[in-house]
Amino acid sequence: MDNDMWERAFREMGEIRRLLDSAEKRRPLRMPDGNQAVKRVWRNMRDENKRKENEKVQQHREMNNAAKRKRDELKIRLIQLERDEFFTREEKKSVKRAFSVETMSPEVSDDEDATRRVAIPFIWESSKMTDIKRVLDADNRQSLVAQSRRQRSKVFRSTTDVVRTPPPQDIPSWFILATYVKE
Repeated sequence: MDNDMWERAFREMGEIRRLLDSAEKRRPLRMPDGNQAVKRVWRNMRDENKRKENEKVQQHREMNNAAKRKRDELKIRLIQLERDEFFTREEKKSVKRAFSVETMSPEVSDDEDATRRVAIPFIWESSKMTDIKRVLDADNRQSLVAQSRRQRSKVFRSTTDVVRTPPPQDIPSWFILATYVKE
């Protein structure tokens, strides 16, 4: 490791120690010492170095961004579901059970227009669930102020591509297309 890496590691360890000391004054810590935090810092640095050596930094960044988009989309839809008076309490409960990070369609940049995003639907997703997602997204978009609406990129649903992963095990049956057959 070069000097910059060592300096960064020592700075981060010092910062962790400072945070641990200030946290101990406020409330007892779950960790008796900072060993776990230091191990996590070193592990992250090691993994980052491996990604640099294998030239996978960009791929890792893209994967993290895609995962964050899915988490954010899930959070937005769940908040909008609570706000909407369109659904009954039982329907909301069932939709909540169906929503998870695994059931959020992946989004990619459009080949022709880099500012557009395209959601690729799952092959097993029912039309009812697609409609629910569409309603929640439209209602959320309407609830945003004009500036936020302009800044948020509009996501288009792909009509040609599908994701061929199997459905998660713990989702309600109405979420899965009736004609879907496991391959």
